[in-house]
Amino acid sequence: MYKLIRSWLFVIVLSLLLGSPLALAKGKGKGSTGDRPSGWDKGEKKGWQTDAPPGLENKGKIGESEEQAKEKAERSKEEAKEAKEKAKEESEEMKEKAKEDADQEAKKAKEEAEEQAEKTKKETEKVKQEAEEGKVKAKKQGKKPKKEKK
Repeated sequence: MYKLIRSWLFVIVLSLLLGSPLALAKGKGKGSTGDRPSGWDKGEKKGWQTDAPPGLENKGKIGESEEQAKEKAERSKEEAKEAKEKAKEESEEMKEKAKEDADQEAKKAKEEAEEQAEKTKKETEKVKQEAEEGKVKAKKQGKKPKKEKK
């Protein structure tokens, strides 16, 4: 009989020890706020636009009114339009600059080609002049000048 009471007492104590933490965890104990999300009162709310968590403010349950949401959408649309125009202007400026750079390089190449042509022309004239002088010397010495190959 003593063993029976002791075993029942052990089972009762054991069930109270194991069951009481579960009962406290399920109930609304200290720190529970009911309708607020868990962790609401803990920490700093960085980046939040309203008092609602980011997931709830878009659902229209908490936070902005419809008018505020429309105004915000219009502002975003205008900002996107301005950014698009700015990108287009920058693109046109870059296109013009590239065209100017190409024109400058073409002009430089043309000048270099003209200089090279002038140099070649002078060398050709010099060679012709030397050939003429050679013919004159040959006539003075009585030798026949060599025929030029064409």
